[in-house]
Amino acid sequence: MPVYGEGGGFVPTAAPIWQDERMEQPKLDKPGAGLPFFEALLVRFYVGPFQSRKADKDKNLRLFAALGAKIAKEADGAPADKRDVKVLVPRMTGIEDSSRYWSVNETLEHMMIVGVPMRELIVSLSQGKTSDYVVDTANFKPKGKYAGGDARADFRKFIEETGEILKPLKIEDAGPTHKHPWMGQFNSLQWTWLMPGHLGIHLKQLQAIKKGLLAAAFGLLAFACPTRAHAKYAIHTEIDIDAPQQKTWDVLTDLPKWPEWNPFIHYASGTLTLGNYIDVLVQPTGAKPIKGKGHVIALEAPHQMVWAAALGGSWIFRGEHHFQVDATPDGKSRFEQYEEFTGILVPLLKGKLNRETKRGFLEMNAALKARVEAKPAAAAP
Repeated sequence: MPVYGEGGGFVPTAAPIWQDERMEQPKLDKPGAGLPFFEALLVRFYVGPFQSRKADKDKNLRLFAALGAKIAKEADGAPADKRDVKVLVPRMTGIEDSSRYWSVNETLEHMMIVGVPMRELIVSLSQGKTSDYVVDTANFKPKGKYAGGDARADFRKFIEETGEILKPLKIEDAGPTHKHPWMGQFNSLQWTWLMPGHLGIHLKQLQAIKKGLLAAAFGLLAFACPTRAHAKYAIHTEIDIDAPQQKTWDVLTDLPKWPEWNPFIHYASGTLTLGNYIDVLVQPTGAKPIKGKGHVIALEAPHQMVWAAALGGSWIFRGEHHFQVDATPDGKSRFEQYEEFTGILVPLLKGKLNRETKRGFLEMNAALKARVEAKPAAAAP
């Protein structure tokens, strides 16, 4: 499975990562580590005490139902066989670092793990009851209950039941409180406000997860889908190689030997691992050399590697270069290169990209084919 990662060369961007369980897992903070310092201050001293009191019970519950329906619809749109695939999403407001690496099922499970005790707490507070229970965010992570299954039906049931349970209650901006670990003491109305607030945060996460799943599933077709609507220009080339997929992959990913055969990327220095940076020298025939760093944002042996690089910032110019090796029905392989370019400089550079960069792709394709298909030199007698 491909791994789509945060990053874009010199300046990180918001691309999700689809992580293969066979690969090294991302290094994230421990569950319960909380939010970044300044975000935590904003949540504790502004969002908690002020924003949480702006809506009444009925408005909060209507928003909760609407967001629940939208989340269910988003989950319906995820590929059925990919609901357990973990996706590392970019840093998002309101989400702990440890919560960025979940699947569709795990995200739905988390919203229920949080939501059920939250509604029970609202019921208790609305009745004037208090509790000594300490809310610890580390205890509300997904447990894998739906691994190999489907959390959608239970999630829809949770949304419906929550509305039915809370609607008859007298929920006001008064009465006893219970401490939220990030926001302080909350009464029943404030906890009711948090119900749709929590869904809204994880709706964004679910959308980012789907973006990673769909981009990986559809490959180049992702250029045309709404999540990639910002793309300005793309180049695509391919070539058939008379060798098995694994052999082609082995030659392609042997970066130290690129200077021996690659007429486009004259060298690529660095360890080919997820998240690492590769120093490259790119020079199509007849063009000036360009040095840069490619950030490895995707890796799936023996199928695909992707790196990205930016010039001055992703909004100025960014390229995401895909190298893909597919097995063909006859036991041979097909090598594809495609690159998506974004940023304000793209219209100015489009002609150059179409001439020089595409020529470099074609040169590299032909050279890789020759290298892979070359017969070993006969041993000396």
